[in-house]
Order: sequence, then C-alpha cells, then structure tokens
Amino acid sequence: MRARVAIQGRRPSLLLRLAAAALVACAAVACGTPLSVYPIVGRQYDAAEDCLGAEGTLDVLEGTAPGDSCLEPRCLLTTDTNELFVSAVCVELAGFDDVTDEEPRRPECEAALLAWDEERYCE
Repeated sequence: MRARVAIQGRRPSLLLRLAAAALVACAAVACGTPLSVYPIVGRQYDAAEDCLGAEGTLDVLEGTAPGDSCLEPRCLLTTDTNELFVSAVCVELAGFDDVTDEEPRRPECEAALLAWDEERYCE
C-alpha cells in the first residue's frame, strides 16, 4: 500500500509531511490493522541557483525504513513535470524515474549530486 504525497511548489512544508503521516495513520486505525510506514525524503535541484531546495517528502511507503543501507544519493526525475530531485533511496518510486545511472549521465544530475555532496542548499 502506498500513500502518494504531492509536493507543492518547490518547498514542501513540515505541515504537509505531518498531514501525510496523519492520513496514513488514520487509515491504519480505521482498518484496525497496524500499519508501519516511512517517508522517502529528497531535495529538489534548482539548476538556476545550482543548489538543492528544502528537504521534503517524495512518497510514503509501507514497511520498515531500510536504515543505513540506502545512503547513496540518486537522481530522481518526475515523470510528469521533469523536475529533478536527489534522494538517498533504494526503492523504485511511482511517478519518478531514477536517471542516476544513465550513460552518459545527464549534466543536471551530475550537478545535483555534486550539490548534495557539498551540502549546497538554496536559502
């Protein structure tokens, strides 16, 4: 079971993340079955400013978070708007294409990964 969380604009708010978690929790309680979920977080790449936006929730998945096994950043391109996000994710997400390993690598992916490594965040 997946609960898709839409990102509003370029800077998803904490309120949006809390609302998504509350929605999933309410659905679990209503069904009477405990539901374990975890968020997939990422940052949108701003090519004009060459930096990463605020951390936001890209998706909420059922199960247990993978922990430290998914620390390598990935370039995720939205399938509908072609916006680029960077996330340390090791599962396939609906609505995103992982373009990290494309040959040749997209220049914007290379720049986004460098911004991630250098912790260059937009103000």
